[in-house]
Amino acid sequence: MQIRVLSPIRTELLRLQSDNAYLDNVLAEGAQAASAIAERTLVDVKDAIGFLPRPTALLPSSLQKSS
Repeated sequence: MQIRVLSPIRTELLRLQSDNAYLDNVLAEGAQAASAIAERTLVDVKDAIGFLPRPTALLPSSLQKSS
């Protein structure tokens, strides 16, 4: 009984593990989503504690965001 129930799950797990492109895509999408959430959270935290945004003119060009 247990083997019949778990066999399709194992088959799908093995299929997913062998699809490196799919796994890379899932990881990249997850990282992008997490980064967006973290960025919004950091803005909220800085706003709550009173940090002012740093003027980009004072940043080295390597750290400035391109538009």
